Amino acid sequence: KRWRDNVIPSLTRPYLALLSQTRSFCNAPTFDDSRKNTGCACGLGRKLMVTSVSFFSIENINILWCKCQPAALQLLHRGIFPCSPVAPTLRINI
Repeated sequence: KRWRDNVIPSLTRPYLALLSQTRSFCNAPTFDDSRKNTGCACGLGRKLMVTSVSFFSIENINILWCKCQPAALQLLHRGIFPCSPVAPTLRINI
């Protein structure tokens, strides 16, 4: 229910913007790491390590997430999709 009611609706616009930016993923997404947690007003950020599995590699990504900057949104900005709605520890390439 959380996916349907909260996560997917909150990712729709950023996903469409990413499609436009990458020309439907013909180009790799660009992500400025200095943007992470930009706009956070709550000050309640928590560290989260996400295992990133792609066709070519397995790596760990560390992010700082909170209610202002949810992990799912931060991962989407990197061109990857979370495997759980709140605190994903695995992601896949889009």
